[in-house]
Amino acid sequence: HEIITIVHARAYVREVKETFHDDKSRYAMFLTIMKEGKARRDIATAVARLKELFHGYHNLIVGINKFLPPHHYIRLQGDDNEGEESFVSTAAFIEDTK
Repeated sequence: HEIITIVHARAYVREVKETFHDDKSRYAMFLTIMKEGKARRDIATAVARLKELFHGYHNLIVGINKFLPPHHYIRLQGDDNEGEESFVSTAAFIEDTK
């Protein structure tokens, strides 16, 4: 079982930035969603917005799920796995995206 750390969070943020290097507005939206999610402490809304933003980007969905509690996972089509990883708090991840 992998323990998710701030190093992982930073690597994931870099992955999102690199994925959207040709579409800076999508990366900016990612940062906005994360900051608003932290401010409101509304994980469900943030996850719903991320699901829409990351539609078609399987790697980003798999990546964000590593930081979410299982009941907030974004389900991939045909994915029945619950996952058994340890998670850093979503708030810590969101804090690191500032």
